[in-house]
Amino acid sequence: MMTRSVVVQQHPRRHWRRAGWIALLLGIGFLGGIWFSIKAGFASVDDSDAAARQLRQEVSELQQWREDHMTRRDIDAKALEMVRSELASQHETIAELERGIHLYKSLMSPADFAEGLHIHSVEFTREGQSSKYQFRVLVQQQSAGKNPTITGILRVWVAGHENGQEAEYNISKLSKAVPRDDIRLRFRYFQEITGELLLPDGFAPQSVRALVTSIRPRQEEVAKQFPWAVQERIGYVRQ
Repeated sequence: MMTRSVVVQQHPRRHWRRAGWIALLLGIGFLGGIWFSIKAGFASVDDSDAAARQLRQEVSELQQWREDHMTRRDIDAKALEMVRSELASQHETIAELERGIHLYKSLMSPADFAEGLHIHSVEFTREGQSSKYQFRVLVQQQSAGKNPTITGILRVWVAGHENGQEAEYNISKLSKAVPRDDIRLRFRYFQEITGELLLPDGFAPQSVRALVTSIRPRQEEVAKQFPWAVQERIGYVRQ
């Protein structure tokens, strides 16, 4: 059997066109790969930037929450301290009023004193080691019947030693609250005389002497001496 050979003649340009198409397709595929890679890279960058923005926002919110929390905590601490201070002040006021009530009851109780005019007390207090003192003198009267209005005068002296010598000062010489030696009195049940006094340098007080002279409704004179004593506080009382 004879074999027939077929000879196909190809033009050289056809070969180059095929090679060109192949190269073009490879180039397009390469460029497409690069484009998809770049697009994926940009998408990744966008995602990372969005994540970074979200993270920054969360950090900012946490910082704001912390600042708000610290502010509220400071406000709460200050409010709590104000409440504690107010409660302490209220307790002190209540204690002061209770002392005043107790003193008022003692002034109004006829069993504590005989009838007539009395010098109830002379009290002093001060803050720290200052030479300035707060003072109060209480004068009262007791009556089995209706208490008449008493008018009269009060004199108070502070006695002690000054530069090795005995000395005595009328309270008007020590206090601007007492403008004259004779302190005017006018009351039915009791009267208090209060003020601030300043002791002279070198003067060491030892006792206080008080003298009350009533003019109306009858003349009467009462004197009393007290040792010098400084108290922590003076009880509250008002007529």
